[in-house]
Amino acid sequence: MSTSESLLLVTPQIRSRESYLLKLLSELLPVSVLSLHPPYRPIEQRGPHPIENRIVESWKWLWPAEQWVGDWTSMVPGSCSAALVRELRKLRARNQAPRWIWFSGASMAGVVEEAQGLGYRVIVDQDRMASSQILRDASSSFLQWIRLPEAWRDSYYERRRCERAHAVVASSPLHAARALKLAPHSRVRVLGPSVEIQSFQFLQDKPGTKLLFCGDLEDPAQQEGLLWFAEEVLPRLRAALKDQLPRILVAGPSAPAQFLRMLETYKIDYRTWDKNDLAAANQGMLSCLTEALICFLPHRKPRAGFQFLLQAMAAGRPVVSTTRSSAGLLFTPGQEIWIDDKPDAFTTALLKLIRTPELRKQTTLSALELIRKHHDWDLARSTLSELLKTS
Repeated sequence: MSTSESLLLVTPQIRSRESYLLKLLSELLPVSVLSLHPPYRPIEQRGPHPIENRIVESWKWLWPAEQWVGDWTSMVPGSCSAALVRELRKLRARNQAPRWIWFSGASMAGVVEEAQGLGYRVIVDQDRMASSQILRDASSSFLQWIRLPEAWRDSYYERRRCERAHAVVASSPLHAARALKLAPHSRVRVLGPSVEIQSFQFLQDKPGTKLLFCGDLEDPAQQEGLLWFAEEVLPRLRAALKDQLPRILVAGPSAPAQFLRMLETYKIDYRTWDKNDLAAANQGMLSCLTEALICFLPHRKPRAGFQFLLQAMAAGRPVVSTTRSSAGLLFTPGQEIWIDDKPDAFTTALLKLIRTPELRKQTTLSALELIRKHHDWDLARSTLSELLKTS
C-alpha cells in the first residue's frame, strides 16, 4: 500500500466504534475525519500520521429529519448531507482527495452515490443493522409495533447503501449475514472488535477478589442496566452468600452525582476518571481488572460494550453478560461466557463462578482461545489491510 494513499472517515460523531476504527486505520495509512459534532472522547492515535478532525458547518438541527427522509436531502442547501457533499467536492477540486471514504454509521451513507460520482472508493460500515434490531424488538413487544415503519425505512436505505458501496464492513458475522440478505451482491467483510492480548497477559494468572463492571457511566442505557443489577440481582447474591459476597466495583468515566449516590445506597463501590484523559482511562481500567475476580455486563439495551467484554476475557476474567451486552458476537454460552437475562439465572451464573474455581479456570481458558482465533488485534489489522487492498 502506497504511503501517499489516505482515507477519510465520515461520521456524525466519533464514538466507540469510530475510535476503534481510527486506531486500526492510523496504523496502516494517513487518516482524516469529517464529522458533524466534536468527538465524544479524545481520539487515540496509533500511527505516525496525525489524525485531522474537521467539523462540518451545516444546519445540524436538521440531521434527525434527514435520517427519516433519506438520500435526496443532499440537494437541500444547508442540510448536513449537502454540507458533506460540498466538502468532498472541495477536496477533489484541491487535489487533496483521499482514495477511500469510509462512511461510519448507516445514516451517514446517504451521500454514497455522490461520493462515487466524484471518483472516491466508498466503504460503508454497517456496524449494526438497525432494521433487524427494530424488528426483533417489535416481535417481543406490541408497544414497539409503532416503530415498524422505521424498520422498513431503515431496511430500504441499508439495502441501497450496501448495493452502492465498493465494500461493506460488518461488526460481526451475524450483521454480515443480515447485510447479505438485504443486498446479496454486495461485497461484505467482517471487521469485529479486537483486543491486544499481550497488553493483558500479565493479569491472566492473577485473579482478584471483586465483581467488576466497567463502562460508560454517563450512558443512560448502562445506568439502567446497573440499576437492574442492583435491584434484581444484588439482593439474591446477598441472600445466597451473606458475608462471603465479594465487593462489587463499578468503574468508568465520570458519572452524574445522582447516579453515584444510587450506587452508594446499594453499597456498591465505584471508581471514576476524566473521560478526556486517555492515559488515566487506560490505567484505571487495568487497575480495576487487576482487582477483578469476575466481570459482569448487565445491559438491558443494545450498546457497544464489546471492548470491555473482550478486555476482561483477555485478562483472564470470566464474564457474565446479558444477551444485549454480547449481541452479535459468536460465543458459546456456558463455555466462553455466561449469558442470562433473567435475574435468577444471572445470579446463578455468578454464584457458580464465585463458588467454583475450576469453572472459572475452564471459562477463562475457553475465552482466551476464542479471543486469539477471532478477536486478536493483529488479525483485525490484517483483515483491514486486505480490505483496503481489494476495495
